[in-house]
Formats: sequence, structure tokens, C-alpha cells
Amino acid sequence: MNIQSAKYANQEQTILAVSSDGTLLSVPWPCQTWHNQAVQEWLDAGNIIQPYAKYDTLEAAKVGCIAEINHECTRRILTKWPLEKQQACSLGVYPTATAEQCADDIAAMILASNTASDAVGAATTISEAEAVSPNWPVI
Repeated sequence: MNIQSAKYANQEQTILAVSSDGTLLSVPWPCQTWHNQAVQEWLDAGNIIQPYAKYDTLEAAKVGCIAEINHECTRRILTKWPLEKQQACSLGVYPTATAEQCADDIAAMILASNTASDAVGAATTISEAEAVSPNWPVI
């Protein structure tokens, strides 16, 4: 096994992504296999395991962070306003004040989501993108 690089593949540091002979291997760490022995020899030769990084590129970080923001926005809206309530509001089943509150709440959530997504889009580093935290309104 000719290891070129190794990095933690998860935050718990129990899996390594090992690049060896042009192949990417997923290796449990630590474990009692020949992979472990090869990695240990590679470490003994002065190499280091790179830290876990959720995203490898800025573009991947932006896409991932925006997806997480959108998911959380949807979750928050649906917690307060499930689809059937939203539909009932739009059909006039609920009083006008309730329908207006639904629309206002959803608009506020979308504004917070869009503002955070814009900040992620403007980030110039992975850590900047990951540091964006939406200012979610209380609805």
C-alpha cells in the first residue's frame, strides 16, 4: 500500500479517507487490520493525518451551507404553518387576519433565509461560509 495522503472522514475521527495508489479508501480508525498497520507505518515515517473538513472546496461549502439554510427555513415554516394550514389560508378558510399572519410569517422566514444565503454566497473562505448564521425571526 503506497499511501499518498490520509484525512479524517468524519468529525468523530473514526474513519480515514486514505489515498493510496490512485484509489480512495475508507478505513476504520483505529482498527486491527492490515490497513491500520500500513497507516501507522506511514505516520511513523513522519506523515500526518489531515483534520476533518466538512467541505473540501469553497463551492461545495457554499452549496452545502445554503442547502442547510433552506432546509431549516422549510422546517421552521412547516412547524408553524403545515401545508394544509397554508392551503386553507390561501383558500379563505381561515379569517383574513390568520391568512395575513401566515403570509407575513413565511415572508419573514424567506427573507432571513435569503439574507443568510446571500452572505454565504459572498463568502471568500470555507470558514466564512460555515460561520453564517441566519437571524431567524420568532414566528
